[in-house]
Order: sequence, then structure tokens, then C-alpha cells
Amino acid sequence: MTFKPFKHPLFDKLNTKRFILASTSPRRIEILEQMGFKNVEVIPSNFEENLKKEDYEPKEVSKSKNEHENTVILAADTVVELMGEIYEKPINKEHQLKNLKHYRDCAQPQHVLTAVVLLVDGEMDTMVEQTSIYFDETLSDEFLQSYVDTEEGLGVAAGYRVQLRGALMMKKIDGDYFNCVGLPFHSTFKLMEKNIL
Repeated sequence: MTFKPFKHPLFDKLNTKRFILASTSPRRIEILEQMGFKNVEVIPSNFEENLKKEDYEPKEVSKSKNEHENTVILAADTVVELMGEIYEKPINKEHQLKNLKHYRDCAQPQHVLTAVVLLVDGEMDTMVEQTSIYFDETLSDEFLQSYVDTEEGLGVAAGYRVQLRGALMMKKIDGDYFNCVGLPFHSTFKLMEKNIL
């Protein structure tokens, strides 16, 4: 099905600027396209992901990314927090299975946190979106092992994909579903509206 373009001043304004997504995440690219942004240039961030991020100020991390006027740069990073511990991408299947069992057994919601940085003509604005995920505590070890065996959740924060079979493990999601996929839909649009218009 083909939809007609969504008319909004933000799209007109962005057509006059270079729009860069500082990420190679296929999900973030898809979300921006679903929002209606078609002129997105993908340039991966050169920031080493395994550095201790707390040693850097956000402006230091993003300063080198915006050297040109008339440029919009959007960057995002997603982590999952549970009971004060951060869960990033699992290092292997064993690590993934251990984490999935912990999510199931702790009876607490996980918090998907996506930090979004927007630079418009050298001016930076940031936001963090939080979405809560409630795991199904009745899942068997065999079910979790079957999911791990698909290898679907390797390479993504927390070790599961909410937009695919990972959703079978979830009882409930509170907040922006797209945040769990990699980029909060509504708040990213609002951040862009605020800073570009």
C-alpha cells in the first residue's frame, strides 16, 4: 500500500539542510523512513562504543560530528536497565540466555532507555526516552533456549528483538514501542520540530 506524503513544515525545512543519521542501525533508518524522512544520509559515529562514556561530556562526543553549517545530525544509543544494572548487547549465546532468565525471574520491569542527540547548525539538544517492558514470568527455560537458538537477539541491546519473536516473551510494554526498536517515534519528532522549526 502506498501512502500520500505527510505534509508538515519540518519536512520542508529539512529539505534545505543536510540530514545525517550518525548510526548504521537498520531499525533507526527504518523508523526515520516511517516518519517520512527520505533524505537521510547515514554516516556511522566514529565514537568507540566500548569506551567509558562517563569520561566524556556529550558535547565532546558530538563536537567532531558537526563541522558544517546547514546540517542536522541525529544520533541515538539504546540500553536496557534492570534493577540498576545496564544490559547492552550480549557477548554470546550463554550470556544472552543468562540475561533472559534473569529478566524472567526478577519480576521487575526492564527500562529501555534511548538517548537522542540532535545537532542543528552546531547547536545541540538532547533527550532520553524510557519505555518499560514486563517479561512473562511463566516462560520455561526451554522456551528461552529456543529463542536463543534462533540467534535473533544477538547484536542488540538486552539480547532480544521486540519487533520480532522477542515479543513472545513480553507480557506488557508501557511507553513508546519504537523506543524498544531503537528510536522513540514521537519524542524524536518533537525534538526535531523544536530545534529545526
